[in-house]
Amino acid sequence: MSEATELRIVCDGCGKTYKWKPQLAGKRVKCACGAVVTVPTAAVAEEPAELDDLYALASDAESKRAAAESEAPIAVQAPAPIVPPPTPVVKPGLAAAGVKDPLPFVYRRKGLAEEPKEQIKPSPLRDWVLPAGLVPLGLWLSFVEGFGGNDGAMQISSILITIFCNIGLIIGAVFIASAIAGVALQDPIPITIFKLCAVALAPGAIGGIIGNSIGGLNGEIVAPLVSVVMLLGAFLLLFRMAIQDMVICVMLAWIIRSGVMYAMWRAEGIMSDSAI
Repeated sequence: MSEATELRIVCDGCGKTYKWKPQLAGKRVKCACGAVVTVPTAAVAEEPAELDDLYALASDAESKRAAAESEAPIAVQAPAPIVPPPTPVVKPGLAAAGVKDPLPFVYRRKGLAEEPKEQIKPSPLRDWVLPAGLVPLGLWLSFVEGFGGNDGAMQISSILITIFCNIGLIIGAVFIASAIAGVALQDPIPITIFKLCAVALAPGAIGGIIGNSIGGLNGEIVAPLVSVVMLLGAFLLLFRMAIQDMVICVMLAWIIRSGVMYAMWRAEGIMSDSAI
């Protein structure tokens, strides 16, 4: 067979001719028009005007695989679930309102700002030395006040009752305020009680002594003012707390001391049959 005459394959669908190759003999292939052509074991030898390369054809198995792949459904990946952003938690106090803390050096009251708790280092001077000096000083000043009153000297028993009432009521009132009103006490309970004993004695006694020395109506006006100032100074000196908590404790201590002194004055009057 000459080179001019080559074996060919004719498509029954479109009449297109292809070169016959022995490696495809007996196989089924698909024409470009889509018709399936069975390749004979031997092809007709003719001189076609133009022959296409048989390698452009695909085998029937390959065409089926391609058709199956084209008809197979495309796996659509499910979109990731949309997770809504977390709802911002509204925090109480200055931080939630966007207000800058005007007094960063003062211990803030509970709930006003979300701040990390710092471990407070103990201060021997503040926790032990100053209270240890103020407690005996307050006892001595309480006796000086009791013996030097304008309405006559109080008995020792009355002075002791006044001292114990002031200490017990002030300690109880401060701890109740801590539990109910959120007053922040930074120190351990034994140290707090020790400091409150000092606060309950010396400041009020100093105010009473100054009021007795002035005497009259002026002394009665000056004594409460001095007591409040001295109480505020004692809390600033001994305690680490917010200003508003300190004001609450000062007012509680002053009210309790005034109530105890009035009750003792009324009791002394009743006992001496000179009650007004």
